[in-house]
Amino acid sequence: MDLYLKQYLASVKATRATNTYTTYCNAFKNWFSDGKVNLELDFINSKLQQWDCSVNTKALRCRILKKFIDFLSNYITIDGLPVILQVLQSVDTKTIVPAVVSKEQYHHILYHCTHLRSKIAVSLMFQNGLRAEEVLSIKTANYNADEKSILLVDTKNHNDYKVYITDGLASMIEEYIDYNSTYLLHTRNNTQIGYVAFYREIKNICIKAGYPELHCHSFRHGSAVTLLDNNINLFVIKEHLRHKSIQSTQRYLHISQQHREQVRDIFSAI
Repeated sequence: MDLYLKQYLASVKATRATNTYTTYCNAFKNWFSDGKVNLELDFINSKLQQWDCSVNTKALRCRILKKFIDFLSNYITIDGLPVILQVLQSVDTKTIVPAVVSKEQYHHILYHCTHLRSKIAVSLMFQNGLRAEEVLSIKTANYNADEKSILLVDTKNHNDYKVYITDGLASMIEEYIDYNSTYLLHTRNNTQIGYVAFYREIKNICIKAGYPELHCHSFRHGSAVTLLDNNINLFVIKEHLRHKSIQSTQRYLHISQQHREQVRDIFSAI
């Protein structure tokens, strides 16, 4: 592998979430299958034409390559850099409305959870807007039964956050918890649950409940939209989701059905 690319991926691995690092690795495998960096314009154009994938996937790979080029340009001179950047930026994304869990679907999915561990995981993602990797990383020691809180340590944004849970969720945790286990949610051998196995488990529950389009992150989306539909301030939702930027939170304005209906009703009354 090219030395600079190797250094760049090492920095991504050290500063970003595991899933993000994997996405970057996969993108560079598609750009440079032999591990050798090639930034010739003809090569980049040929790759864009060869790929049989969605526009959004192409755009993601272009954004990742652009970030690497920004890194690389600190060390070497890149011929035709302005044109290369223009080509990469020309591949735009198509807005896709994400699958969102409604409160009705949430309760239906809970009903189809045969294990208490799954119910706790689903509730943490929906009620507290936790990411799947955050759920899996919760240490038993960071659960405070008296305070009904959980400390999230070293999250995606590399910060610690304290989240407060409902009485119902706290009761489920009290019934399930094993204080001798390192992780709050764990395997039968008291080890950490793997992300792929967890994703598959939640996906299968959603399919069983009749919602094949839903997945782990759908619960986090649903958490945000539920708050938005209850007229919770966008900045409060930002803190709830632990977003670094309000721009990340604003996208939920586009997927709130209730707000769309309110706009329709206003004009219907005119």
